[in-house]
Amino acid sequence: MTTRNHPIHRRQVAVTVLAVALALFPSLGSTAASPDKNRFPSFQVGNGPLGYGKPDKVLTDVARWNHPAKRALRTLNEAKLVRVEYYLGGRYPVFFVEISDKRSNLRYLQLHETEVMDRYAKRVLKANAGWAFEIVHGEDRFRSNAAMVRGGMDAFQGPGDEDGFVGE
Repeated sequence: MTTRNHPIHRRQVAVTVLAVALALFPSLGSTAASPDKNRFPSFQVGNGPLGYGKPDKVLTDVARWNHPAKRALRTLNEAKLVRVEYYLGGRYPVFFVEISDKRSNLRYLQLHETEVMDRYAKRVLKANAGWAFEIVHGEDRFRSNAAMVRGGMDAFQGPGDEDGFVGE
C-alpha cells in the first residue's frame, strides 16, 4: 500500500481540506466564529424593560449618528429615530422611533398593510447589513431578520409570536 492511499494519509488530507475551508469560509464553522445575523436576544419576563437585560450600549445622540438604517427607518411615515439600544454584544439593535401620524402605528400597519411593512422590513434589513433588528414605537414592538423575509412569512414578529417573544 502506498503512502498516498493509506487511510491515515487520506484522513490527514481531509482534515487539512476542512481546515482550509473553515479558514476561507468561517460561516461554515460555529456561531462563535461567525455570529448568526438572524439571532434574536433571549426574552425573559422581568429582565429589564424589553426583557433582554441591560443593553450593551445605548445611543441617544441620533442626530450625529450616520448610519443607513437611520434613513431607512425614516421611510415609514417619517418615523423619527429617538434612540438605539444594542444587545448581543452590540450586534442586535433596537430602534426606538416616534411616528408623527398617530393613525399609522406599527401594529395597525402590520395587520392591515402587510405589503407596506414587508417592504419596510426589507429596507431596514438591507440598511442594517442583514443583521436582525427590532423597532419599538410606544407599546408596539416588532422584530425582523433575513430568515423571516426570505422565508415568505410576515417580515415582522410582534408580541405573542413564535420563539417565546411576548410584549410588555
